[in-house]
Amino acid sequence: MTWPTRLCLLSILGVVIVGCRGPASGADAGPSTDAQVQATYRSLTSQVQVQRIKEVVDTFSSYGSRLAGSEGEKKTFDEVAKRFAALGLTNLRREPFKVTVPDPDALGTLTVNSEKITIYPMWPNLVRTSTCDVTGPIVYGGNGSMEDLNGKSIKGSIVLLEFNTGARWRNAASLGARAIVFLEPTRTTRSEAEQKFGSTPVSMPRFYLPLDKAGPVLNAAFANQSVNLKCRQDWVSKTSENLLADLPGTDSSASEERVLIAANADAMSVVPALAPGAEGTTSIAALLELAEIWRKTPHRRPITFMLSGAHGLGLQGAREFIERRLDKDPQPLLLATTIDLSSGSASLASNGRGWFYEYRDEVRDPVVNFSRLLRKHADVLAPVLNAQSARLLLTDAVNNSDNRTWKNNIPGRFALDCEPMLLGGYNALTFATVEDARDRIDTPFDTVDKVNVSNIAAQTKTLVAMLHHALNDTTDRGADGDYKVPLDVRTPSRMRLTGGFATVSGYVAVYDPAKSFVPDVRVTDAIAVSNSWQKTLMGVRGPLVQKVEGKQALYSFPGLALSNSYATMEKKWETMLSAFRLDPITGDIDHAADFGVSGERSYPIMFELKTTTRSAPIVVFKCRSVDFYNLIDPQDLRTFMGGFIMDAKTNGDPQYFGFFVAFEDMRLSPEVDDTCCLFMPPGARFKVLFGSGMGEYRLILSNSTPQDEAGKGYLIPGGEAKPGDRSGLALGGRFPDVALNTAKDIWAINEARLKEFRKYRIISASIQELQNQVKDEIAQAEAANARKDWSSAEKHSRAAWGYALRAHPIVAKTTGDVVNGVIFYLFLIIPFSYFIERLFFAHRALTKQLATGIAIFIASFLLLRLIHPAFEIVTNPMMIFIAFVMGALSIIVIFFILGKFESSLKALKQLESGVHEVDIRRGSVAMAAFNLGVSNMRRRKARTFLTTLTLVVMTFIVLSFTSIVPDLEVKELPSDNPARYSGMLIRNPGLEPLQSATYRQLANEFSGSGQIARRTTYYGADIGDTGVLTLQRAANVAEVRALVGFDPTESQITRPQDALLPGGRWFRPGDKYVMILPQSLAEKLRVEASDVGKAKVKFGGNDYTVIGLLDPGYLRGIQDLDGDGILAADFSLSKQLQSDSGTANQAFRSFLRLDPAACFLVPAETSLASGADLRTIAVGFKDPSATRTALTRLMPRLRLNLYAGVPKSRGGDLEVRQFSVLQSTKGSGLGLVLIQLIIAAVFVLNTMIASVYERTKEISIFSSIGLAPNHIAMLFFAESLVYGVLGAVFGYFVAQFAAKIIVATGILPNLYLNFSSSSAVLSAGLVMGTVIASTIYPARKASQIAAPAQSEEAFESEPEGDVWKLPLPFSVSEVEAAPLVEFLGEWLQAYEGYTIGDFVTSDTSMKAEEGGVFMVKTSAWLAPYDLGVAQEVLLIASPGQVKGVYLLDLVLTRVSGEVDNWVTVNGRFLANLRKQFLTWRTLTADQREKYVSAARERFGLSDQDADLGIA
Repeated sequence: MTWPTRLCLLSILGVVIVGCRGPASGADAGPSTDAQVQATYRSLTSQVQVQRIKEVVDTFSSYGSRLAGSEGEKKTFDEVAKRFAALGLTNLRREPFKVTVPDPDALGTLTVNSEKITIYPMWPNLVRTSTCDVTGPIVYGGNGSMEDLNGKSIKGSIVLLEFNTGARWRNAASLGARAIVFLEPTRTTRSEAEQKFGSTPVSMPRFYLPLDKAGPVLNAAFANQSVNLKCRQDWVSKTSENLLADLPGTDSSASEERVLIAANADAMSVVPALAPGAEGTTSIAALLELAEIWRKTPHRRPITFMLSGAHGLGLQGAREFIERRLDKDPQPLLLATTIDLSSGSASLASNGRGWFYEYRDEVRDPVVNFSRLLRKHADVLAPVLNAQSARLLLTDAVNNSDNRTWKNNIPGRFALDCEPMLLGGYNALTFATVEDARDRIDTPFDTVDKVNVSNIAAQTKTLVAMLHHALNDTTDRGADGDYKVPLDVRTPSRMRLTGGFATVSGYVAVYDPAKSFVPDVRVTDAIAVSNSWQKTLMGVRGPLVQKVEGKQALYSFPGLALSNSYATMEKKWETMLSAFRLDPITGDIDHAADFGVSGERSYPIMFELKTTTRSAPIVVFKCRSVDFYNLIDPQDLRTFMGGFIMDAKTNGDPQYFGFFVAFEDMRLSPEVDDTCCLFMPPGARFKVLFGSGMGEYRLILSNSTPQDEAGKGYLIPGGEAKPGDRSGLALGGRFPDVALNTAKDIWAINEARLKEFRKYRIISASIQELQNQVKDEIAQAEAANARKDWSSAEKHSRAAWGYALRAHPIVAKTTGDVVNGVIFYLFLIIPFSYFIERLFFAHRALTKQLATGIAIFIASFLLLRLIHPAFEIVTNPMMIFIAFVMGALSIIVIFFILGKFESSLKALKQLESGVHEVDIRRGSVAMAAFNLGVSNMRRRKARTFLTTLTLVVMTFIVLSFTSIVPDLEVKELPSDNPARYSGMLIRNPGLEPLQSATYRQLANEFSGSGQIARRTTYYGADIGDTGVLTLQRAANVAEVRALVGFDPTESQITRPQDALLPGGRWFRPGDKYVMILPQSLAEKLRVEASDVGKAKVKFGGNDYTVIGLLDPGYLRGIQDLDGDGILAADFSLSKQLQSDSGTANQAFRSFLRLDPAACFLVPAETSLASGADLRTIAVGFKDPSATRTALTRLMPRLRLNLYAGVPKSRGGDLEVRQFSVLQSTKGSGLGLVLIQLIIAAVFVLNTMIASVYERTKEISIFSSIGLAPNHIAMLFFAESLVYGVLGAVFGYFVAQFAAKIIVATGILPNLYLNFSSSSAVLSAGLVMGTVIASTIYPARKASQIAAPAQSEEAFESEPEGDVWKLPLPFSVSEVEAAPLVEFLGEWLQAYEGYTIGDFVTSDTSMKAEEGGVFMVKTSAWLAPYDLGVAQEVLLIASPGQVKGVYLLDLVLTRVSGEVDNWVTVNGRFLANLRKQFLTWRTLTADQREKYVSAARERFGLSDQDADLGIA
């Protein structure tokens, strides 16, 4: 044996020995040291071969499209099966399952001048494929902006667009394009591809044209030639599989502790036929490399290697794996690991969840400890691999280690196979590449030449080292040290306390009542869908699509998450099913899920999933579709997210309908799909209403006219309309010009109502001005459409819509306001009718009172019906009366219930205490007061007539000369912020992300007149307090907190380029992967000034060229119009600052900004592709006066708060002002009626003073029988209110009658009448207020005349020392004296033992003395008890000078408490005593009998006395 051979064998033997000596390599192995583990690491990582990985990547990348179920995927499985067998893996098995995909072999043909050019259909719009056969002119539309489409005939054309158009391709669709062809770009990103995945099933065929075939097509487009485009793209059912093979372990005692290592075979692309998926092959390469290493390296535990299919179809391979284990093969596993690599970074993370399910923390709890240990092992591995930081090798994403939440490790939304495995009960981790945006995933550019194999090799080394512990470390949780696997062997389960793996299945059927009572006509070629809020997740499609199987049209979706998988059950976590059938010839949807009575309402397809299996039939109906585009609120500039469909014939819910809006998550993407699809039976008529989420409709499509406010609705395709009839706008399957037609419909609705208002002079000049603006903007939009100036048409259409929306709620409110005014006065007519009956008839019999009052009310109602316009402007006048009756009955019922409750309490209290009470509160005295007041008015007819006439005139004047109308107020507040530019800043109050729609609308609005600049920020998915973004230049690494994106136009607004150091430049149009660094950050990365333009810095898997360095101090000093900096906000510190300053809920809030050293700058478009949020938008104008002009046009139709830099009123400098719009009310004419109010007040005052002095004797009588001063004052207030009610109602009738004459005769043409409820209430309120205010002084004089017990003047004596003798202003007959004392004694005894109330008593006693004197004595403590006031109370009833009359005296003796307090608190005690005298007078003979009997027994009264006492 030669020495080289011996050395080779010794080397192999050393590897084996080291492997065997690894941590816990045997059952009796002792604790390992870090040095031993590092030796194992060196042995294992040295076996990773870059060339072997490269060979695998090259081989599998050569198979063409590897879409699930494609020939490329099949080749992948076959090749891996061969390699597994060659490696000696055993028990090779294939587990096939069905997948539904758009036919990967489908191609389109574009015929240009008889030349047939092959093009590729794009991924379907949800389910609507690119099947089509269209002929028409081909038009080049550039980047898809309205400006690029200007001057071109889009309707009926095939539009050729650049691929990198973002979501602007929808502009061509909205203008009526029949198909869209995208030109292959020289470079694109995943973000661009994601914006081509449709969330709604709009009927818009889209294709991908390779650049090498684009010449003839471009020539035809520039020549405006006609071409034919034909394609047949079907959803097909294909077979995918999971391929598994085993590798046994060395320790038989660990045979049940199997470890699964899995990777994915398929690829995904927005162009199904072009899905090379080279990045995906890196996971296959790593899997095969691990198999290669572990087949040679002893390991304790058995391994199952798995290559999974259909990963891109909603993780279907992993879901099918779990489903099979649950149903057929409950295989126990210690750990399931899946590999998800990409080559843009060398760093890995151990993950326990992704965005596909985004379940609660508890679901990933089983792997928390093991993932934490793996991160510790990375610290040991780092020196072996010469890594600068262990985090650059492995991040513990399960535990959010290294100051990063799990979402922040990968720039974007991602889905991982560990998610369904954890839901299914396994311990599962996914090792995924971090710090890589995977920019080529989902695109045809994911090719082998762009794969960085060395990064894959580095990740594989980390993988093999980490898996060594899973395969060899002990599972003894009590073992010392970190070299253990804290996991238990698990078998899959469907349900746990938190989380669960559910399967929803069912069938798709049509409901045919002629055949069955239930939906049972199966649709055997339908497509079932389980919708998702995530339309695509880095190569994984969110919606689950399945072609139904067999004659029963069955579907099944395994792996849906139970509702207990989520911390809160938000709507987005609901299971949302739908189903469609596509016409096999046209590709159009001809059956859709039914949301009507026979469909979703009877057989729910949106529900919380609470059971592990659920059957959910999906009912569909025969339909045609209408697509809607540009569903963007013109006031909030946000996409509408829900709507309401009406049957135009019934104005109710349609019997059959389907409505599909985008389900989207705005996190890490400001782009929201602004389309929706409506499905109804062919030829049906519909109306569409979209709301703002604030209880009002903002989009109304009703086909209304000024003659027909309700509108005829629009026809679904399949119907017929005459030329020029707007009913047929949607017959082509696409609703055109949504903004313009919405503006027309809302204008027509407003005009129909205003037309009716004009008949009665109910009109507001400001509303009419808005209405005229709408009409003018509509005319300009139609003119722009005629000349194909699409951008101007869009601008004017949205302006018209915005103005119409400003007028619409005011006009709608006006109708309701007029009606409310009538209803208010109808309620006022109730007391009016009562007072009129009392004043003119005064019937004694209750039946006559009621009959007369009702007759007066009916007469008043009929009169109001004849003269008031409210009954003419509403569709059904009877509804006014019904509304009034319902309101009145509600009030009656409420008062009845309250009265019954109170009477029951009083009865219970009387039963328990024996104390009688009488209701002498203000409410009960009011009726008596009103009656007395009316009686007094009847006695003084002339004064009553003149006073009422005065108030009638005053009411008429108030109604005629005052108005309260809705108004639009643009508020403008000064600000101390410096104005760096002339323009405006648009942002949300809390800097919440804006939508891309906001930018597009503003760009359209100010195109050609101003500069628009976006400011974007990317903090990762979760905003933290530490750096989560990694920049790397060679070995130099910097952690930063935020990426900030700016547009090139920013240089003309805030001019940040002024902070550039010499040699640098600002961003230019077309810049993509360029970066500007603050100088302090550049120093960390070792970027010198001389490196500018050459240095490369890696972020998110891409290399960026540094084009400039910034002076941090200068950059920090640049302030925007809001007074804040222009860099990313520091939300944590800002929240604390706002909380401390009390500004957290203000509309204009300040935010602290991150230090420049914590940020780096890239182009805004690049940042958005990385998942940045759009936080603010700046608009700059060269001419400062243009800002005011723009604000004047923009603010009345926006509901946004903004800052603006405008010229000062004096001088040429700029100042910042804050602008907002409020819907308010405006009053006018109040100054004109001030004199009349004063005259009326003086008149009423004179009347009431005269009444007081004329009724002095009457007041004294009321006082002597025990009425309190406030009750006496109420007599006069009640009388004044009678005057007020009569004046208000008669005045209202006079005003309405005068208005009727003015309208009928046409006199005073410039006078506009006021019928609003606000004015009605104001007029009545002013009248009532005037009479009440004028009665205050007379009422006070009346109360003083009464000498009430509660006022200081009432006390006729002062305390003498501690004794206070009070002669009471009450007298009783001789026979009443003893029973009254008995009654008062019982009352005082009732307060013994009380701990609450106005006083507490004890030792109450009653006695009689010689001379017929009766007394009651008690000790009392007076509230408030903390004053310590106590007294002895002696009440004496003694004969007076007049025979047969007894006088009452009260003697109070202070026991404790301050004298002043004693005097003060006795006021309440005396008031309670007075009430008891009144109560005594209200007792019936039967009630008095009790006290007469008790007094006879106690005091020895004769029977004669007793009889007199109850007489």
